[in-house]
Amino acid sequence: MNEQHSATRSAVAAERQNDVAVLAGGCFWSVEEILRDVPGVIDTEVGYTGGWLENPTYQDTHDSKSGHAEAIRVTFEPSVLSYEDLLERWFYWLHNPTTRNRQGTDVGTQYRSAIFPQTPEQQRTAEQVRARVEASGRWKQPITTTIECASAWYPAEEYHQGTHMARHHFIADEATSAGLLGASVVAAWFLLLDFVAGRPLHIASVLGQVLLLGDRTPDLTQLHGGAVELYGFFHFLSFLAVGWLAVRLLHMAVREPVWLVGLLLVFVSLETVVFAVSFPLFEGTGAESLRGPVLIGNGLAVLAMGTYLWRSHRLLVRYVARVPLGDTGDEPEVKTAEAWHAMARWRAR
Repeated sequence: MNEQHSATRSAVAAERQNDVAVLAGGCFWSVEEILRDVPGVIDTEVGYTGGWLENPTYQDTHDSKSGHAEAIRVTFEPSVLSYEDLLERWFYWLHNPTTRNRQGTDVGTQYRSAIFPQTPEQQRTAEQVRARVEASGRWKQPITTTIECASAWYPAEEYHQGTHMARHHFIADEATSAGLLGASVVAAWFLLLDFVAGRPLHIASVLGQVLLLGDRTPDLTQLHGGAVELYGFFHFLSFLAVGWLAVRLLHMAVREPVWLVGLLLVFVSLETVVFAVSFPLFEGTGAESLRGPVLIGNGLAVLAMGTYLWRSHRLLVRYVARVPLGDTGDEPEVKTAEAWHAMARWRAR
């Protein structure tokens, strides 16, 4: 099935007079995640090559069991993206070509930096580009990228071909976590205040009546059952929306750093809107004393969500903020595709 799929791709490439490049630079789906967005790239496929074992599996590539490298097969349009630019502007800057058999925390011959020229012309170009990169001085250590003879290409298992979909699920999970964290912080704050005052769920009841039911004379002594449930639903749904938006903006910042400004504006706007709305909302309702707790609660939520996103994307934020790589000593800490992606974008500018 995989061989037939690969043959079909090759036929399509030939029909369109496109070229094919085979490259290895660490974890193949991290490399694919970057190259799939490069102008001129028509198609990408991850797989194994450069070894001696026929029809290897993912497990066969580890511990030098097969000699294969995790690689990516790139179909590209030469009139838009030349093989030379693919190597010089992208391949050599999307990974560290100076660490032999290692990328970040991934160690083993399967993670080696290698180029597999498909034609004599690609062979000459690969040698020339490697020499120029070596002489450029952009890397402090010697280049360890090998130029290996083209060998049989074995497409990776189908579940590896869909890792970009798994990444979308990861983003959704991350957005949900951020939103639930913010909602939980505010809920815990309100419950703590209610517990101290001896009035369980009092704040949720009043907010539900005033904010969602439009009641200008809320019951401040008795719980309004429907208001509590309605506010609870609105509370968590609104924070999930904020979490989703914040995470999407953060991941968009990988490609366009200006979106970091958008992320900051989301958090600033959240607190500003709550502050601006709270005054007319509670005016004349008898619940004016809730303005302070509501503002403090949302401030704590913003702080918690911001801290969560910063801790989980610290390297990413630093890279898109143009912190020079190679001078910080942080490269071994890079553990996410997003961080590698941001690093490559920074280097390619």
